[in-house]
Amino acid sequence: MTQRQVEAAQRLARNMCQPKTKVTNEQIEAMHNGNFDDSKTLMCYIDCVYQTFKVIKNGVFDLDNVKMQLEQLPENISQIVLEASIHCKDKAIGTEKCELAYNLGKCIFEFDKESFLVP
Repeated sequence: MTQRQVEAAQRLARNMCQPKTKVTNEQIEAMHNGNFDDSKTLMCYIDCVYQTFKVIKNGVFDLDNVKMQLEQLPENISQIVLEASIHCKDKAIGTEKCELAYNLGKCIFEFDKESFLVP
């Protein structure tokens, strides 16, 4: 995949997940600035995006699938995402629906915001 294709896939995921979860543009913008509110809408938006990209499957963080998908991304992206994913794999926990994705996403952002590919 090229950088342009990655961005197109991100737009597609946002266009699908934003209306589904009713997360606002303001919440998404705040998230991209490091302000992760703990609302169900934001948590489930991240979960929707991660499920779309098969990062989370059946409520479990699927590191093996992430590694396979990273082979298709440009090397400059895949390496930082892999490092962040490995670093955060133990943070992918949660008892509430969508909480696992939220905790994983927040950890990835805090580890290296360039590796946080949630649109």
